[in-house]
Amino acid sequence: IQKDFLFCPKCGKKIEKTFPESTQRNTSTSIFQTEQDLDSLLINQYNGFNDKKIVIPSSINGKPIIGIWNSVFEKCVDIEEVIFEEGCKYIGKNAFCGCQNLKKIRLPKSLIEIGDNAFSNCTSIEEISIPPNIKVIGKYAFSGCKNLRNIILPENLKYISDGMLSHTGITDIVIPQSV
Repeated sequence: IQKDFLFCPKCGKKIEKTFPESTQRNTSTSIFQTEQDLDSLLINQYNGFNDKKIVIPSSINGKPIIGIWNSVFEKCVDIEEVIFEEGCKYIGKNAFCGCQNLKKIRLPKSLIEIGDNAFSNCTSIEEISIPPNIKVIGKYAFSGCKNLRNIILPENLKYISDGMLSHTGITDIVIPQSV
């Protein structure tokens, strides 16, 4: 979602912008900028580009983090590991696209949507486990992850999107009966 949007295109609610906030669990130099969505926050900008490990907190200043907007970490080439605390439900389009050194991703069980191209061209990812509550995995979500060898899909997954695993290194995959 573009920064100049005043209303959420999904729900139509007004987006209130807040000032950058540092997380209590991340390094002091890592700063997240957030937007308010009802009683929750959405991360819309990250200004800690030298960090190798990023923890997406479950809350900032007592307000829960429910998602990451589009392109927040796009082309942050120093990132090697991303850990999501429980609570995040949405990862936006292109959120981690082009993070070439990203090797480890720990997604939360609370996650229900991964946007289009969210992890595309993250060429260092070798394996990923998709959480059980996921409802949507966007088009080309892991496209271009040429070293991705193993993906664990949840048993209740209903749909595999176009190009979700195109140009990856996957040779074997178990597709759940529910797809």
